[in-house]
Amino acid sequence: VYSHYIEEIFPDYGIPVFLDYKRNVLENPMVEFLRAFLEIAEQDFTYESVFRYLRSGLAGMEPEDVDVLENYVLALGIRGHRRWAAPWETLYKGGEHVNLTVLNEARERAAAPLFALREAFKKKGATVWEMTEALFRFLDGGGVEERLLSMASDFSGEGAYSLAKEYEQVYELVMAMFDRLVHLLGDEKVSRREYAQILDAGFGEITVGVIPATVDRVVVGDITRTRLDQIKVLFFIGVNEGI
Repeated sequence: VYSHYIEEIFPDYGIPVFLDYKRNVLENPMVEFLRAFLEIAEQDFTYESVFRYLRSGLAGMEPEDVDVLENYVLALGIRGHRRWAAPWETLYKGGEHVNLTVLNEARERAAAPLFALREAFKKKGATVWEMTEALFRFLDGGGVEERLLSMASDFSGEGAYSLAKEYEQVYELVMAMFDRLVHLLGDEKVSRREYAQILDAGFGEITVGVIPATVDRVVVGDITRTRLDQIKVLFFIGVNEGI
């Protein structure tokens, strides 16, 4: 209940703190990456879905390249698989500086991984197993796990140990969710929307537990979860006559 206050106030006073709770991964880039793709498959390459995917941090695109693509797409109102699959040859007013060769190279890098995956999701009567297998190959071939571990290393170097632990664990946790999904519903035929809803429910259940990186900090936890020893000072937050 008090975690948001503690996360903001303790650092202001230079007090190192560890919050002992399980993190939900719904805001993790890997989950955002997968949700964005499912939105692309369902909505057929809308502007919002494509750039949600490209800006997840896991699409393998430099931010500068994404900016150039976004400017072009907005200027010419590009949407749909066909427009992303065909070469872009028109210059918009004010865009005379755009190098179409470089632009189309960026377009192909951004969209090519999505085309093969889209075919698996486009198949009529696709099963949960087939969709999940396609997603796994997409993640495995795209180097997503390596990017997450690199991000975790960066967080660790910055002292953000809780985030580092989350990024280290999230790929394996999603893979485990895929395994359970295939085991329970593998032969079921579902629509793209139904599959996305199933995955969302699964993502909502994934939590990441972390351990404090050092002992020289205040530990904040829940009375039913946190186990402490050698306590010198203990504060109960939120205790009053009724509680």
